[in-house]
Amino acid sequence: MTRSVFAPNRLLGRLARWPLRLISRQTALPVISGPNLGARWVVGAGHHSCWLGTYERDKLAMVCNAAKPGMVVFDVGAHAGYYTIALARRVGPSGRVVAFEADAKNVENLRRHIAINKIVNVTVIAAAVSDRSGVVRFRRDAHGYQGSIAAEGETVRSVRLDEFGRADLVKMDIEGAEGPALAGAAHLLKEPKLQIFLSMHGVSDDQALHSLAQAGFGVRWYGEGELYAVKAS
Repeated sequence: MTRSVFAPNRLLGRLARWPLRLISRQTALPVISGPNLGARWVVGAGHHSCWLGTYERDKLAMVCNAAKPGMVVFDVGAHAGYYTIALARRVGPSGRVVAFEADAKNVENLRRHIAINKIVNVTVIAAAVSDRSGVVRFRRDAHGYQGSIAAEGETVRSVRLDEFGRADLVKMDIEGAEGPALAGAAHLLKEPKLQIFLSMHGVSDDQALHSLAQAGFGVRWYGEGELYAVKAS
């Protein structure tokens, strides 16, 4: 009952969130809960739930639990770094995170978060991930969460995951380009212990599932449109 009363579309929910509008979007606040606890987050870089530590709480916990010290992690569709920060903490100084993001504003915020949190084990790749290297059209989303490769839009750099060597864990959420991205990762998908957390968007689901099946992955759905893939035993 309480959750429904305070839902964003209810009066009490709107009133409870009203003071948040008074916080400057450029303010960097400490995250108050979750795996990013204590890290500084720029308020305007994402939903308020990012610095509250409640954004995609269950999914973030699953991804972080799979990440171990010393791992190499690819954060494909890193946005402003919510997952990147948490994963960088999990893999520690002996590990590495490669964060891929195509939206220029998100990249700006991602790099700011890396700098203000003094993170040294993250490499940022300002590019869209696809099945070919070169350039693609990218349609930006006003809020930065749903930008995608499209027939029309600005021109951005594109890369294949196979250009970046091995990884132990991949988190991928790129708004329908998952199929082409996995098609461009044929070598990476041969890694024997690779784990993949994949957000599906319907546009290229069949292509993505085909690539995983061909590479010998077993898949498990753990939420609406959320898939966990690991090499079948």
